[in-house]
Amino acid sequence: MKRRLKVAQIGTLHDHAIFAFEAVHKLMDEYEIVGYFEPDEIARKKTKENAVYSQYKHIDLEKIWDLHPDAVIIETCERDLSKYALMCAEHGISVHMDKPGGIDLGEFEQLIAMVKQKNIIFHTGYMYRYNPALQKAQALIRNGKLGEIYSIEAQMSCTHPREKRDWLSNLPGGMMFYLGCHLIDIILRFQGMPKRVVPYNFRSGFLHASGEDNTFCLFEYENGVSFAKTAAIEPGGFARRQIVICGTRGTYEIKPLEDYYNENEISNLKTDVRYTFANEDGTYSWKNSDVKKEKFGPFDRYIPMMSAFAAMVRGEMENQFTPDYELELYKTVLKCCDIKI
Repeated sequence: MKRRLKVAQIGTLHDHAIFAFEAVHKLMDEYEIVGYFEPDEIARKKTKENAVYSQYKHIDLEKIWDLHPDAVIIETCERDLSKYALMCAEHGISVHMDKPGGIDLGEFEQLIAMVKQKNIIFHTGYMYRYNPALQKAQALIRNGKLGEIYSIEAQMSCTHPREKRDWLSNLPGGMMFYLGCHLIDIILRFQGMPKRVVPYNFRSGFLHASGEDNTFCLFEYENGVSFAKTAAIEPGGFARRQIVICGTRGTYEIKPLEDYYNENEISNLKTDVRYTFANEDGTYSWKNSDVKKEKFGPFDRYIPMMSAFAAMVRGEMENQFTPDYELELYKTVLKCCDIKI
């Protein structure tokens, strides 16, 4: 039998907080939830009314260390993620921290240094790392089926009300920090670190919202450019989220990046893929019949993510995303948000 991990959660304010907690709740053979801590008193009262959280104890922060958990899940608001993850690392506890980290580079650098010093698992909540269509893309690239990758087009937009777009002003780069980080991770994962990035992040001003809600960034490589685009003002944006990976031997398009079988069921997702390969002589067919199509689903965002984290903590699986990669990714996110480093 697998060893069940004692796990606690810190924070419930992140948009992914309840999904991560529900996942470990469902993974009863892998996790034993010892409780959760929410630093915000108002949020704590709301959390106690939730059907899943109400089954577990709210515990003080210091009590978490006394319980000696195997792992802690950090799901605070974005600004505080690195702060609490660093506390866990200092206690030698493996961490799942939601994306992308706090807004202080120095704090994130301390976190990475402590993770390496304590030799613990550091796992981040980029849920598209577990998207089956992107995992297929990674396998094709690894096997040379797409040739040399020279461009990635990555789009991830939605429609947010004014209140949410005002809230974006708390984050550097607004939407580029909030959702664009997912796209940046995908681009770096498949192309490596760019020579430079050129951000174009704007406040639309629609309904007088104050956050940067219309954002775009170019990634310059030796053989071309890629881009990440994310906006909070695009009607139908969720259904148009897409990744196009262009290589010298093939093109791989995922659209939509995710879709629901049933409305808003994050555990019941699907996606469609189209890809075309070059002929042996390097030429391409113009026939639509030669475009390959593939469907993925149903799949869950969070069950495979949290199951993989458990396997890493138990030493059964290696985390392909090293602490050094996470640091370079975080620095690139800040650069895309027009933060000078």
